[in-house]
Amino acid sequence: MYTVFKDSLIFPHNLLKYRNKGFFFTMAYVLILALLMSLGTIVQMLSFIGNSDLTTENVGCGFENGELVCDGTNYDPNREFALFGYAVYFLESGDLLNDPNASRIVFQGEAFTLYLDGTRVYGINLMIPADNSVSFDQYMKTVVDVIRYGSGVYALISNVLVLLGIALIATLSFLRLARFIRYKIIYKLVLFGLTGFAIVMTFYNLLHFHVILFYILMFISYRGVFLLQQVMTRETMLHLNEIAMKRAEPAGETVETQQPEPIENDETDEEEPRSDADGDDSSDPE
Repeated sequence: MYTVFKDSLIFPHNLLKYRNKGFFFTMAYVLILALLMSLGTIVQMLSFIGNSDLTTENVGCGFENGELVCDGTNYDPNREFALFGYAVYFLESGDLLNDPNASRIVFQGEAFTLYLDGTRVYGINLMIPADNSVSFDQYMKTVVDVIRYGSGVYALISNVLVLLGIALIATLSFLRLARFIRYKIIYKLVLFGLTGFAIVMTFYNLLHFHVILFYILMFISYRGVFLLQQVMTRETMLHLNEIAMKRAEPAGETVETQQPEPIENDETDEEEPRSDADGDDSSDPE
């Protein structure tokens, strides 16, 4: 796997050597690339320290009969808490928000709702046990952990799909070779050729450098796929030429077997004058 990684970055023309790699090897390689691309999200979520202290004492809410009940002295429906960069609000059923943040998470009654730019994009039931076996503090700690680690898993799956999708689009320029090379081999080699793209995305997600530099590096990262296309086209043409020459060999052999006959005739023709000359020489003394 290291050799595939190295050749994809430094010697893309050598990727043709790995055309016989199996399905599980290819998917493992894609998972590694996707994991690298997800490092930015993973590091950000694991190192995030700006979350509010979401406890019953601080929020003023708790659970009763499977529903969020807010009757503590610190309860304020418009009080904003922080959770991984989102504004978080806790409301009892029937309470309303005044001028909330556009991107927010709302816990209200039995529901959890996510808003992005003022638009509701996700909502689920809180699934709070009705027997009050889970405290508010325990539940919110679990929510924080699910968001923290679930974001990394979500980023990993998303990046796998991104790599598969980009490889699918990149194979469009290889379609003329699909008549001679199986498409799954082309697709596999293009996935290997996306190593440079994955490295650029990894550093961009970690460092967040300027977008212009990002586009320049993305253009350079396509070098692997471009050189792979050149090599596959050249090797395909050479292979087709070899096949054509092999098919033409039987006709060439019949010509070669017929060539010695005129050569033998020429030798006999040259020897006859020599015999005549010898006879002439013997008759001169007489």
